[in-house]
Amino acid sequence: MNNLQRRRFFKKNLQCKNCNAVHEFKHCPKIICNRCHENGHIGRYCKNGTYLANLNLECGCLQNNLRNQRRRQRGIKFDTHCCQCNFTFPLYEMKTEGLKQKCLNCLQLEDNEYELNVLQQSFEEEEEFLLGNLQQIFEEEESLKDLQKTSNDINVHVDNWLKRVQIHQSNYKEFVNGISLFLNKEIDDLLNDHEIVIHNLEEENHADPMSVIKKNYLMDNNIEENYYSEENSEEDIEEIL
Repeated sequence: MNNLQRRRFFKKNLQCKNCNAVHEFKHCPKIICNRCHENGHIGRYCKNGTYLANLNLECGCLQNNLRNQRRRQRGIKFDTHCCQCNFTFPLYEMKTEGLKQKCLNCLQLEDNEYELNVLQQSFEEEEEFLLGNLQQIFEEEESLKDLQKTSNDINVHVDNWLKRVQIHQSNYKEFVNGISLFLNKEIDDLLNDHEIVIHNLEEENHADPMSVIKKNYLMDNNIEENYYSEENSEEDIEEIL
């Protein structure tokens, strides 16, 4: 039996170490690949497209960067890498995005960055809202100051008006008092004249007619009463009349 026949014989009659069936171990349908985590093959013979793309650097990563990062990771035997941090991770522990792979740490960082961006945006919106309210408060404060100034001006005008009213009231009172005094004086004068007239009438009723005529004549002509002496006769008075 030559070598070729021997290989064919062992290939056909080889017992699998995983399932004890007669087939090659590397193609056992129950075995799990340590690269892609799929059944049917071992990692050395993995033909998964995602694994091969990452292994052959179809993702665009640089070999030198990967080599530098692998030096920092001692004891790591995986040949797949994260396209964001360039550290080595198994393919089944990373998330596939097209030809790119991202590890859990980078995904967590992205989530944290996204949350930070959301918080920052929320903070900016809150800050804008507060600034708007603060500006409104400033405007209302300025408006209140204007109203207070206007109110003070109104109070000043009202005080001045009240002062003028008080002055006018005092002047009016003085005027009314003056009018009252004048009217009272006039009334008193009229009453006195009336009493004099009544007294004269009473005297005339009891007096001699000739003396009354003489007196009226003297008063009408503004002649002094002693102009005529007692020696003048009644005839002279009649001639004068």
